[in-house]
Amino acid sequence: MPVGIKCSNDLGSPQFGICPDSWDLAEQVEEFKIWLNANSIHFHRSSNCSWIADFGFAPRESACGGGPVLDIALMQLCIDLNIVLAFSEYPPLRPAVGSRVNLYTESERKDFLSNLSSTFANFIFVRLQLRAR
Repeated sequence: MPVGIKCSNDLGSPQFGICPDSWDLAEQVEEFKIWLNANSIHFHRSSNCSWIADFGFAPRESACGGGPVLDIALMQLCIDLNIVLAFSEYPPLRPAVGSRVNLYTESERKDFLSNLSSTFANFIFVRLQLRAR
């Protein structure tokens, strides 16, 4: 689900989902504002849980800059409800042959996984170096 909201103490699936079929960040932010205003009762600062709202989005192919605005009212509501916003960018979706949607061709997928593996290995290496200090 493109916008998943869960307690940071919970390693399982998100407890709330918004815009399950939309990878458009502007639409997700707008729907999140509306949903959060209507459902803020579910979030209690005293519950000893910080919440994470993870926006999974794909970049717009025609984008030249700009994007959704997180206004002060939304930011203050998130602070009041102890909600942290996370933004997870995914590769653009492309229609494949037929009705299915694929992220990559087979060779692009292999390249992506190879780059991801080396990036992750570099991240772990840096973390170990920092920890050794």
